[in-house]
Amino acid sequence: MTFNSDNLDDALKKVISIYFRMKHKAPNYSSTYTRVALEDCMDFIKERIMYLMCEEVQTKKQELDEWMREEAELKDSINMSIDANNDRIIRIKEHMKKYDTEDK
Repeated sequence: MTFNSDNLDDALKKVISIYFRMKHKAPNYSSTYTRVALEDCMDFIKERIMYLMCEEVQTKKQELDEWMREEAELKDSINMSIDANNDRIIRIKEHMKKYDTEDK
């Protein structure tokens, strides 16, 4: 299958149409847009492409995911340690109650 500029033009028209339908929640019955509206559209598309396909962004997202996973594991470990210490304190207090005198 060969591609030409008409294929790209059709794809761009579809993308722009979808963008404005998302933004305004209604179809545009015209095939023209204002310069400002198209610049907003292109800024959105650029940001979306960078987020989805940029190697550096994907690497940062992966690093952030790994960091968040490590943080969650650390938090779980700390919570387990705190729970174990609380259990120990409760056992010590219960043991001490056995030796409390009734003279109080």
